Order: sequence, then C-alpha cells, then structure tokens
Amino acid sequence: MDWSVFRLSSFILVFVAVTIETKYIHFKEGYEYQYNFVSDAEIKNVGKFRIGAKISYTNIRTTDEGQELLLRIYAFHFAPINDPDIKGHDWDLSKWFSFVITSHGEILQVYHPAEDGSVLATKKGFAALLASRLHDETEVEGRFHQGGWHYSVEELGHEGLHNATYTVTPTNEGKAFKKVRHEHPVKNAKFNYEKTMHFHDELGTIHKVLIEEDFTAPMTTQQGFDPHYGMRKVKPVNEFSTMAYPEMSAISKGQLHFLTRVSAKYYIKPTDDMLTSSIHVDNVKPYRRKYKNIKQARKEIYGNLTCMFNQPEKGSPDLNKCFSDIVEILKSLTDEQQTEIAEYYFVRLRPVLTRNRADTEAILDAFGILNTNHSQFLLNKLILLNPKPDVVLIQRLLFHIVAADTIPYEPMLITLEDICFNSNKFPKQMFQNDTYYRALLTLGSVAGKLDQAGYKKRALWITNNVHNMLGMHDPWKYRKKREVMTEKEMLLYDLHRVVLLETLGNAKLDVSYDYIISHINSTNSPWIKRAGVHALRGYKHQQAADDMLYSALYDEDENVRYEALLLYQAHPKSRMITPLNNKFSTKDNKTSVIDPYSSGITDVDFHHIQRRSVWKGLEFRLQSPSVDWLKMIGSTTVGASFGIIMANLLDFKIAPLSGHLRIVVHDEAFARVHLGFMGINLDFFVGQTLL
Repeated sequence: MDWSVFRLSSFILVFVAVTIETKYIHFKEGYEYQYNFVSDAEIKNVGKFRIGAKISYTNIRTTDEGQELLLRIYAFHFAPINDPDIKGHDWDLSKWFSFVITSHGEILQVYHPAEDGSVLATKKGFAALLASRLHDETEVEGRFHQGGWHYSVEELGHEGLHNATYTVTPTNEGKAFKKVRHEHPVKNAKFNYEKTMHFHDELGTIHKVLIEEDFTAPMTTQQGFDPHYGMRKVKPVNEFSTMAYPEMSAISKGQLHFLTRVSAKYYIKPTDDMLTSSIHVDNVKPYRRKYKNIKQARKEIYGNLTCMFNQPEKGSPDLNKCFSDIVEILKSLTDEQQTEIAEYYFVRLRPVLTRNRADTEAILDAFGILNTNHSQFLLNKLILLNPKPDVVLIQRLLFHIVAADTIPYEPMLITLEDICFNSNKFPKQMFQNDTYYRALLTLGSVAGKLDQAGYKKRALWITNNVHNMLGMHDPWKYRKKREVMTEKEMLLYDLHRVVLLETLGNAKLDVSYDYIISHINSTNSPWIKRAGVHALRGYKHQQAADDMLYSALYDEDENVRYEALLLYQAHPKSRMITPLNNKFSTKDNKTSVIDPYSSGITDVDFHHIQRRSVWKGLEFRLQSPSVDWLKMIGSTTVGASFGIIMANLLDFKIAPLSGHLRIVVHDEAFARVHLGFMGINLDFFVGQTLL
C-alpha cells in the first residue's frame, strides 16, 4: 500500500474517533427503561432502614443539549429493616417530573409542578442516580494508573457543586466509571462517597449504579474559630468544657439495576404551573398534611392555643411544641386558608379578654415565623394598615421584621417607609407608646439588610432620609437652641436624635459614618454622645475602633467614656488597654483612679452637717455594686455564652442656691450561641438599658 494513502486513512480514522461524541447516557426514543432500586442505611444509635423502589426513565424529547427524560415511580417503600411492614410515607409520587441530561450525565434542568419538599427531593435523588461526568480519553485530560484511566472534573449533583475523580476500567459488558467525591455539603464532616456506573455496550446506556457512602458529622471546632470574636475580653466565671458529644454517623449502600425495556406511550409535558429548577437539593421542607377542610385546621390551631395558654408563666417544653405545631399547620394551608385564619384572629376576634389577646399574639408570632410573601401581605394589611391600629400588635410585628434574615415583602417595606417618613397617612393612635421610634429603628435594620442583599440604592434612599432628619451636629446652633428650650423640650430633642443615631447604627452604611461622628462632639448632650458611640458598634474598621478609644479616653462625661470603653473592648480591631476612670472624692478633695469593671464597689459619701450661720446643704453619691459577668456552657464546638453588665449610680445634691439629681443606669444582657463545628457564632439576643 502507498504510504501516503495509509497515513491519510489513519488520520481520517483518528479524526473520526475524536470528533464523534461518545454517548454513555442514551435512551432510545419510544422505549421506557425500567430499573429496580434498593438501598440499606444504618444510622448509629437509631436503627437500620431500607428503601425499595421501581422506577423508569423515558426519553420524551431529544435536543442539541441532550435528552429530556421522564421519571416515573411505580413503587416506593421506606421502612425499618426489622419491621418492613410499616408504611413509611403517604406521598403522592404520580405528578410530572422530567429532567434534561447530556450524554455525559450532566443534568441541566429539572421540570416539575409545585410539590412537597420531601417528594421533590426524592425525585431529584432518583434522577441524580444518573448524574455524572462520563468521558473518554480523547475528551478530557487524565492519566493511566494501576490498570485504569483517571480524570478529575467539577460537577453538579443533587448535593450541589463539587469536585470528583473518576477511574475508568473495562468490563465484560462495557465500561465501569468509579467516582470518588472530594467534598461534602456539610463542612468538616468525615465522609467517603463512591459511585460506580456500569455502561452496557449492547444496551447503549447505564445498566447498573452502585453507591457506597459513610458519613460522620463534624464534632470538633473548626481551625481558627474564635467564639469570643466581637466580644469584650472579660474573664468568665468558668471555662468551656471538654465534654465529648455523641457521634452522629450513617452508612449506606444502594444499587440501581436495569430490569427491562418496554415500548413507551407518547407523553406530552404539561405547560400549566410547571416549574424549572436545578437538580441541586437545598433545604428540604418536611412533609405536611393537607387540610381539605379549614374547620379541622382551625380546631387543631385552637387546641394548640389552649395548650399554650395553660402553660405556667415560667414556660415549659410543651409551650414550644404547641407553638411549633401551629406554625406547621399554617405552613400546610393554602393562601386562601391562611387568609381566613388571619382575618378571624386579627379582625373578627376582639382582643378584650386575656385569652383572646394571648391567642391573637400567638397567631401573629406564627405568621411572623412563616416569613412568606403571603404571610407578610396579611400582616401588612391586617396589622400595619388596620384603620383601628393595635399598638401592641404593631410593635410585636416590628420585632419579627428585625429578627428575619430576609428583607420584607415589598408592600410591607413601603408601609414601613411611610410610617417613618409620611406619618400623616396613619391614625394618631398608631404612634402611642413610642411606636414611631420603634419603626425607625426597624427601618434602619431593614436598610442594612437591603444593602447586604444588593439593593444599595433603596438602602441609600432610606438612610439619606434619616440623614435629613438628623443633620450634622452644629455646636453653635445646638447651643442657641438649648438656651430657649424647656426641660421637656430638651428631653424630646435628645430622645429624637438618640433614636435617629441608633437607626443609622442599625443600618451600618458607610455613608452615615460622618453623621454619627459629628454627634459625638464634646459640645453635645451626654445622652446623644452615648447613642452616637453605640451606633458605631456595627462598623468593624480601624477608624471606628480609634474613634471609640478617643471617646473612652477623652470625653468629658464619665458615662460616655464608660460606654465607649465597653464598645471598644468588644471591637475586633481593639487592643488591650487598662480601663481607668477618674472619680472625685468629696471626703479628701482628691482625685482617685479606679477600675470601673471591679465588682463590689459601693460609694456612699455624705457631707457632715454642722451648725453654722449658713446651711451648706447635703450631698451624697450612691453607686451600686457593679457587675460584669460572663458564663460559658458547653464547648467551643457546641456551646453558648451569657453575659450581664450592671452599673447604676445615684448622685444627689441639695443646697440653698444649687442642687442636682443624676441617675445613671447601664444594664446590659446578651447571649451568644457558638457552633464551632460550623465555624459560626449566632447572637441570640442583646438587650440594653441606658439612662
């Protein structure tokens, strides 16, 4: 043969081999491929369980991207191995579920109607049995080692995006692809995951899938985790324990095995109410029963409300259980059913009796926990926009808005903005009991969430409105205003600016920093300056720490210095300093230096009264024992810290031509949860009283 002809033919063969895509996931149209699935799992200290199912995949459409496969579940059983007759579920698995998969096994899209979270997760799991990245040597880079060809890829499965390594070996029927996953959705978990997919040459697709997995939950603290980050360096009354926690682990083995291929009927994908999603299974919502009769739901809600009302004032575990049951019932209701429940408790039921009031507040809390668009729509309409506003319910709702991790539903956000910036739209009785100030503080918190969520223009618009209400501090104008104010007017003036500063502190936008700093000016009211210093708590940069330290060292008012020092010590950019405080002793007319965090300090100083021609008066200063207490429970892996600060002062002077009465109250309590195995701290609550 002519060598030129031979070389040309060889080149053509190589070219064809490279350009023709190998199809490892390929289902012929017009056929239904039926499989059997069995999986055994053992959960330590819980038991052994078995899942059995008969499923099928049918190619209903072929596109340039891949094939759209219809998943059908003919049988599904879940039960303990030692008691297989138990009915493990009552799910409806008959609804449509299809997914687009490439010939390499990448699942691009999933189509399904709105379904229960557990059902949807189960279907995605069956589809993900085929999820993979199956390639030949000509398609990706790899290497031959120990009788197999290895390559590494990044892929998306029901567990999310992850890296994996495949080992390809020949078999009697075709090829085996053994996958080893390198990451787990739970950080720091100990795990091993292997998935072997057997390609059958004659069948033309996957014949068998074997899965082996073992998992142990993380029980050690992540490296570098600091449970006291952002907290003051206070010596606790105890140390974290080194107690060991029960191991949470599971082992599972599963197998998908081809049964038969039969002729398939023609399927048409529904178009109404069809959703498109990813194969990734995120947070699975638990299965909930559906209430066809709203009367049954109302009866169960009332029973749980009765349970809550009958609990002792100090609380009990049943209180939380009954409330959680109410939340779960509301979650299982349709929007129309939720509306009926809300209208009954927020409109028709009059909260005159103690029981009615308690029931209404509990239902409001339950709707607040739902935190869905519809639940917020109902709360906005029936609570905030109620023509006969209930101040107690409004303030309770504001608490839920602050506590939520997400920004409010748009109609509720608009209402909240109107309350703060267009209050003339609402009845006067709505603003009783400092509701307006609470709304401002709430809106500040929402502005911070908007900024973090990327809605920066909206957050800036809110904070600019607060800037206009607050203004920059002008010492000359401030002094002129104070000269003509009554004592009540000065109190209201200070209170208004305290709230505005704390609103900006809740938002934590950089654009507000100069406004806050201007009000920490030495000429301002001590109350306003303390609020300004406190508003800096959300700014974690070095400049904020320096400004706190400056106030702690040089402010004229000892209470401002005290507040600034507490905040500086909790700042992540702070450095250890010795807390000092100058106190004037009326006994010896000398200045002494003491530590304001020392416990058990009590000063009771009296002037001795003597007979003279002119009575000079009486003066005393009473300072209660200060408390700066921190207690820790659990460990850095799973634990908590609780703290209390109390510093109270009464300064009294009465004389013929002068006198004063000063009351200082600084009470603070906080609780923080430490989840070291996840590397996060959660502030459970922070409460503070300042006077």
